[in-house]
Formats: sequence, C-alpha cells, structure tokens
Amino acid sequence: MLTKLVTTQKSWLVALGLLASSYAFANTGANAAVNASEPIYHYQPAEVVKANIEAALNSQQIDTTQLEIQVDDKGIVNAAGEVASRADADNITKIIQGTESVYAVFSKFVYPKL
Repeated sequence: MLTKLVTTQKSWLVALGLLASSYAFANTGANAAVNASEPIYHYQPAEVVKANIEAALNSQQIDTTQLEIQVDDKGIVNAAGEVASRADADNITKIIQGTESVYAVFSKFVYPKL
C-alpha cells in the first residue's frame, strides 16, 4: 500500500513538472514571436551616424579635423588618425561606441610611443 502511495505521488509530481515546463515553453515561444517582429538593431543613414559621432566628439572638446571617420549603412565605423596618446585613442573609441546606431568600431589611431 505504501509503495502504491509513493508511486502515485511521484506520478503527480512528474505530471505537475511537465505541466509547468509546458507552460514555460509556451510563454517563451509567445514572447519570441512578439520580439521577432521588433528589429534587433535600429539603423540610421551613415551620414546621420557620422554627424552624431562628430557631435559627440566635439562635445568632449576632441578635434575631429585630424580624424578620418567612415561609417557604412550597417553602423560599422572605421576611425583613424593621429592622436596624442593611447588614452586619447581609447577615449575616442569609447565615445564612438557609445554613439547611437553604432554597431562596431574599428580604430587605427597613430600615437607616439613612450
């Protein structure tokens, strides 16, 4: 009798676990369907992104006349130019990365070796 009771309790626990798992997977699928309609990345024209990058750099008092900044339509930025130090190069790269609609930054800055 005790064995039958334990087996029945285990069966109920397994059924309850399967029901909870089914509910969790069903909700995940529903959420994925909702999120699938939303864009993963919001694109902006390359000219707009470049203007935003230059504005962000200028707001930090960084002279952009010595920098070459190229942006493609997918938000990939190639930045190059002469800067005073590695810290300046890292700072410029971080500012570019933080600009809206920038997907990736490839920087090729030149600075004097110490």
